[in-house]
Amino acid sequence: MFLEAGCAVYDLACRKYLTTAPVVVKEVPSHGVLSAQLVKEEMPSIDGIPTVQNTVVAVDELPVGYDFYIVSALYLSAAMTCGKDVSKLLTIGDPVYTAEGLKPCGALNLQRHASSKNSESSLLGDYIKIMNEMGKTNTPREGLKVALKLVHFFETQL
Repeated sequence: MFLEAGCAVYDLACRKYLTTAPVVVKEVPSHGVLSAQLVKEEMPSIDGIPTVQNTVVAVDELPVGYDFYIVSALYLSAAMTCGKDVSKLLTIGDPVYTAEGLKPCGALNLQRHASSKNSESSLLGDYIKIMNEMGKTNTPREGLKVALKLVHFFETQL
């Protein structure tokens, strides 16, 4: 639900937009959820507290036929990590909460995100793709081909 800007006030104490009378400008129905695939790895504990590291290995492909996609911040971050073009991805901007500040009731806008071909996240995405290929090789010859692709990647990108 997207709300009229004048119905919400930014509260510095809780650092949120709050409203007592939301005025709906537009409702956007959901057409599904996009997910990221993560590999979870147990890491050394810190002072007896277990730690894990999640590594993004892939994201769901975008459905065809839309000019823009409203996605979660998590999906956006994962897509950037995988080197995907995020120029059509929008996230919720300036969420608005009930006057008590406990329950989200809408948003004031959508946020656009720039995509850069040579960004660090794009390079990381290319690297992840090559490393995934490496894990799928069945013969030394296939492994060598992927290793050469990795050498080429480092020579041209770094």
